[in-house]
Amino acid sequence: MDSFVKDVFERVAGEISRLPHNNKRSTITSREVQTAVRLILPGELAKPAVSKGTKAVTKYTSFKYILQAPQLKHIKVILPQNPEHW
Repeated sequence: MDSFVKDVFERVAGEISRLPHNNKRSTITSREVQTAVRLILPGELAKPAVSKGTKAVTKYTSFKYILQAPQLKHIKVILPQNPEHW
């Protein structure tokens, strides 16, 4: 199982690294990650992977926005140890 996950990760990472070069861009965004996942994973595996990835990015950006809000600077945030509880 570990070698399978590592292999898929390496394939997706390789595709991600090629996409900005092909599009003449220097940054990697969530769009490149999503495209790479769709290219590497077969149809029915790509759909939930893209869905989970989109959900994770949305949570991250909304959480990041909340932490940057000026009215919340005095509030101490304690995150759970397990990211699945986010």
